[in-house]
Amino acid sequence: MTQPEQRVAEASALRRFFQEQWDTLQHLLHEQHQRQLGRQRQDQAVAGAVESIVTGTDGRLRLASHYKQALRRSARALLGYVEELAAALPPALPVSRRRLTTDPLLRRLIRSREQIEQLFRRNPQVQQFFADPKHSQCAEVFGLLSLLRYEKTVLGSEMRGDMILREVRQTAVNFTARQLTLPRPSEEEARKAVRQLMFDSAVGHVKRQILFQRESLSQEQKRQARLHPEQSLNNPEVYLHLLTGLLANPQRLLQMKREQLCLNSMDIRLAESQASHHDRLLFHELGIGDERARVISLVRYPRAEFDQG
Repeated sequence: MTQPEQRVAEASALRRFFQEQWDTLQHLLHEQHQRQLGRQRQDQAVAGAVESIVTGTDGRLRLASHYKQALRRSARALLGYVEELAAALPPALPVSRRRLTTDPLLRRLIRSREQIEQLFRRNPQVQQFFADPKHSQCAEVFGLLSLLRYEKTVLGSEMRGDMILREVRQTAVNFTARQLTLPRPSEEEARKAVRQLMFDSAVGHVKRQILFQRESLSQEQKRQARLHPEQSLNNPEVYLHLLTGLLANPQRLLQMKREQLCLNSMDIRLAESQASHHDRLLFHELGIGDERARVISLVRYPRAEFDQG
């Protein structure tokens, strides 16, 4: 290589080096900017959650000058927890008359075509969703299906080897009280709505706990509260202290149970050794405080079937 060629090669290598350094710097600056935006969005979400908690419990909490600081940690923890619960839900389950005959999980969540009609085509929320011009391009609707699960002991027949045993105690599973809510144009939007529902439900449960505690006061306790208003639940500082304590453990406010049931075609529980692959069904149940837990599932329903009637 001649001396001029060597100088050209060295200059080219130097340009590449500086370009690589510049690209690296730009990448680092972009990442830093994204982290800052992420922190800002998180701070805004926490601030909004604090205000939602106050609005959902007692607006007089705003009279306490430090209420935002006092509730920030609880709001952040509750937001993170509902995010975790919503993310644990499986992808939205497709619902259609055809799949009702082929999907064993769907057959338990929705028993018949009539129930599909009732949950979707006759549902005012779904009707309003598809009628809204801004959803005119939506090929399907996403939503939250919830229902109750009951179990009872029955007497039935059972095969053991080559023998048919009768009057065998068995556990029958029944699903009822179906509801379809939160119609949304995408699974992402539906999952976001579920997170908000969980958050609001937890706050509502805490409010009911405080109201119950207030209403359970004896006459003497009420008299003492009138004599010492600084110790009464009507005092925003006292209310705030109690509220932060109740919100401190979101796992006590919301519980998600993930359970696999082995069910035959008659919805009788089977032992693991008796169950085939199609008999094993995974359910998710959401409990709010001490209320009865409901089976929940994200679902999706096609506009084409809605329009067909």
